[in-house]
Amino acid sequence: MVGFGENYPQNPHHRGASGTSTVDDSAKNRHVLYGALVGGPSNLNNASYVDSRTDYHTNEVALDYNAALTGALARMYSNFGGNPLSDAQLNSLPGIAVNPGIL
Repeated sequence: MVGFGENYPQNPHHRGASGTSTVDDSAKNRHVLYGALVGGPSNLNNASYVDSRTDYHTNEVALDYNAALTGALARMYSNFGGNPLSDAQLNSLPGIAVNPGIL
């Protein structure tokens, strides 16, 4: 999952996160796509994961598995509750600038 943990994917195959007009450009992503789930390695024992936007097989952000994750998280919120991050907490995340007047 992008943006969480110590060794998360930095370059998901996503035009908006790339910050370029060509999603297949090999430059590092300009934006962090917090919460996006990438495909990942082909199996649990595959240590050959490469964090490259041009390798869309392992770095694609697709609706099929992201929708299921979002549904599961929504159910957890429904069962256990929670509080949204404050503007100060959001602003402390790298690559995030929140305008408090908009939220």
